Amino acid sequence: MSSLTRRSLIKAAAAAAVISQSSWVVPGAAQAASYRTDQALDLIAHPHTLADVPPEYRPKFRWWWPTDALDRSEIDAELRAIKDAGFAGVEQAMLRNGEKWGSPAFRDSLAYALGKAASLGLTFDITLGPGWPVSSPEVDDVTKELSAQDLHYGAADVVADAWYDGPVPDSPPPGADPYKRLVAVAAARVLSASGGTPVVVDPETAVDLTDKVRDGSVRWQAPGEGPWRLFGFWMRPTKQINKVSGGATGPLVVDHLSRSAVKAALGGFDKRVFDTLAALLRAGSGDIFEDSYELAHGPTAAGQSAVFWTRNMLREFRARRAYSPTRLLPGLFKEYAFPGGANERLRNDYTATVNELLVDEHLEPIARWAAKKGLTFRGQAFQGDGVLPTNPAYLAKALPKPDVETLGFGDPVIRAYIPGGTGPMSPDSPNSRAVLDRYRQVVSGAHLSGATEISNEWGAALFGDFRQDPKDLKALADHSFAAGVSRMVLHGFAYRKYEETGKTTWLGWAPWIGARLSFADSWNQDWPQLKAFGSLADYTGRVGAVLRTGRPQVDVTVLDAVSTVDGLAPDPTGTPVDAFRTAMYRAGLTWDVIGPDHLLSTGAVHSGRLLPHGPAYQAVLVRDQAALSADAAERLLALAKAGLPVVVQGAVPDRGTGFLSPAGEDARVKAAMARLKKLATVRFTDQPAAAVAELLRLGVQPDVTQNAAGGIVPVHRRTESGDVWFLYNNSTDVFEGELTFRTDGAPSSLNLWTGEVTRLGLYKRRTGTVTVPVRVGADDTMVLLFDRRDSRAPAAEATDAERIERTEDGLVVLDHQGGKRRVRLSDGSTQTVEVPAVPTAITVNGPWSLTANTLSPSGTATHEIALDSLRGWSNIPELKGRSGTGTYVAAIDLSPSWLERNRGVELALGDFAGAVRVWVNGTQVHAAGVPDQSAVEATRALRAGRNEITIEVSTNLSNALRSQALTGDPAYAIWKIRPEFTYGLLGPVRLLPFARAEVSRRCSNGG
Repeated sequence: MSSLTRRSLIKAAAAAAVISQSSWVVPGAAQAASYRTDQALDLIAHPHTLADVPPEYRPKFRWWWPTDALDRSEIDAELRAIKDAGFAGVEQAMLRNGEKWGSPAFRDSLAYALGKAASLGLTFDITLGPGWPVSSPEVDDVTKELSAQDLHYGAADVVADAWYDGPVPDSPPPGADPYKRLVAVAAARVLSASGGTPVVVDPETAVDLTDKVRDGSVRWQAPGEGPWRLFGFWMRPTKQINKVSGGATGPLVVDHLSRSAVKAALGGFDKRVFDTLAALLRAGSGDIFEDSYELAHGPTAAGQSAVFWTRNMLREFRARRAYSPTRLLPGLFKEYAFPGGANERLRNDYTATVNELLVDEHLEPIARWAAKKGLTFRGQAFQGDGVLPTNPAYLAKALPKPDVETLGFGDPVIRAYIPGGTGPMSPDSPNSRAVLDRYRQVVSGAHLSGATEISNEWGAALFGDFRQDPKDLKALADHSFAAGVSRMVLHGFAYRKYEETGKTTWLGWAPWIGARLSFADSWNQDWPQLKAFGSLADYTGRVGAVLRTGRPQVDVTVLDAVSTVDGLAPDPTGTPVDAFRTAMYRAGLTWDVIGPDHLLSTGAVHSGRLLPHGPAYQAVLVRDQAALSADAAERLLALAKAGLPVVVQGAVPDRGTGFLSPAGEDARVKAAMARLKKLATVRFTDQPAAAVAELLRLGVQPDVTQNAAGGIVPVHRRTESGDVWFLYNNSTDVFEGELTFRTDGAPSSLNLWTGEVTRLGLYKRRTGTVTVPVRVGADDTMVLLFDRRDSRAPAAEATDAERIERTEDGLVVLDHQGGKRRVRLSDGSTQTVEVPAVPTAITVNGPWSLTANTLSPSGTATHEIALDSLRGWSNIPELKGRSGTGTYVAAIDLSPSWLERNRGVELALGDFAGAVRVWVNGTQVHAAGVPDQSAVEATRALRAGRNEITIEVSTNLSNALRSQALTGDPAYAIWKIRPEFTYGLLGPVRLLPFARAEVSRRCSNGG
């Protein structure tokens, strides 16, 4: 079926759906037949599922291989270390010697690694060929035109009435491959004579002269009114090779717009790897992964640009856009323009065609190929630099498992350490909001398809090598979680035993270090912090599971002409788009983005919701779109007439976007806007804040209501049994106050570090809402569960106690101080509860015994140090400038009264710098893996009398590298400018006793 036919069917189906109120079905071969949800996980019905995080939600490691022949004992050790760190699998990627991918030695190493991973219960993903972009020897013969292609042009000026009789114009780029193919010859009258750029040419006079070419020459007489310019358009291979190739000539990057090219590459992958190892790959339950496109143009002639092309582009363009672009090709190049900016409409059509080809000719064939092998396709379908005009939201919808990346989406929180850098990514900053919006582009596409696993190439940060701690990785993960990303793939684990000049430290191969590309850590089993990553793996796994339970619920969808990922581009304060984001956050509204094409396939409006079985949007907001396709404008009108609120903010669309029949399309757009203005469910306004106010006036209600100063970013999932909210505090301030949730369920909190579920007793239930007092630390997170089946749970609405919990027997007051506490119940009555007296909190001052195992390029050492008080390593002479693992041990005596009935004890670590593990009397307690988190209950591990507390803190490696650089070692010189980090346990470590007291069972129910 041609794309034009499919688009017509989508449009017709969309119109019919508004009339028939039929259920939503996603069109397209690679899309789900109906909305997919993770039916195996309902955290409301099974709240204790995440006490031990299932492997399908745990993070994975990107595992970098440098070559094909790997040592089996090293494979064993690395996979065992990954398993012991709490990770669920690996994503294998070849970073060097790309030409060896698929060699017999590579297959042998891969087969062994697959078997070993399976024996450890690890999943095994494999990258689609070596490195990125996708490349293959099968496309190296440029005469087959299967490698990535550019369109170039040559031009010759022709005066009025003159003849041109000569070779088709060409401007061969310096260094370009000699192979080329003539695509078209065209001419157009030149309207601008200033000699500047862009040169304005007249599309009305443009003529296709391709049929006049004979033996490489063209003979043509220019019409009487001139001057004219004659163009020859040539397709040439870009000759781009993948970014890890070991050779200078290949393998070449595949033409991403050609099904034939993809088919040839996949055939080669089958021959080299998949035919032999398909069964092992299926047993590994992994994914086929494609990294980000990062396509690059080949060389161009001086003063000229190039356009990505494919050998069937003219035919595909004509079929999809219903007109031929041949005579109009000059308008695709930045050196040329049409009067009134009409070439932008041509470029819109080109961009739409490119994105459709990426889906139809690239993503869908790979997805089907993987599925036939029992594998799932996961990929990064975007290009952040704008060279290839990708639409991430559009492309993500076509992926079974979309993927994003920390670095490419501009989220490097470690930037404070770049000399002359802009500082860290501060919460509630324009940059922070922009990064959330970039992640949202991909997540929105997944919400449309029903994909639940949205992964993140996690942890890459500019100049972040050897300096990241769990708190940094948590911050990066939380930022993407707040947009709906649901799985982490840590970037990355490097095969240790490989020597490469300038890329190897004493701990092994580190492929990303260096003055220009010094980003991301290269973990291996010798890194001190790896053994303590279990808590971080638990945390990210639990959040990922939360964000895959049930279905997404999103307040509003925002219609944008195209979504973009801007990479590392900063986002300044005061821009209209930041004003929009700020206004939406301040109102508590959540939103997705949707493009015009996808708007056509969103089905009917049911009970005031768009896609009611998916994200269930309450409204569409059209944000500052001066141009809109006529189909999209008429679709908006149909939705508004069906009762869906529509708000148009900023520029009002008054013209279409396509080049074909612009006057007719413009008239359709204006007519649709005029009719929209007459509807009671539609508002037009200039400013973002006013648009948000209009949404609220039209009845759009945020699923979470907070005060105007609140910085909470909610992510809502709905299951058959209730509602789940992930809450991220995008602020530098602690949030402490009430949040009102649109649900009927009784609330519980999920501890993301331990998996413990606590049923909350302090909340207010009203018709359709539940109000809960919460405290969320700055740049921190929280998860609340609401069980709609538990409609008569006991509740307190106010108290002077620290907290109230629900048990099977009723309500329980908990407090760190004894005495009388007043509790106002939901029936309006008040009770006074006597909280038993509690002992005085204890600060564990020491003495502390510290055993520090340090490592550096000069060797390892063990230091036994007695500390009379806790202090950073920089203030301990033996440890200054060192990195490693410090184990702190102290003893404390507790009287029996500490552990009497209705009493408990929390252990608070205070501040620390590094990755932490904690034991009490030899029993590990799962404290939060980052400082400034809530204290962990340690009651069951404590005993009357002598107790031993052991706290292990593992550092990053920055200080060791810096110290080596300060010795004058040239191999480590790049780390000389770094500051010295604070390491170790800083405290204060405290034991905090608390007491419980039951509230009388006379308490009413929560109604």
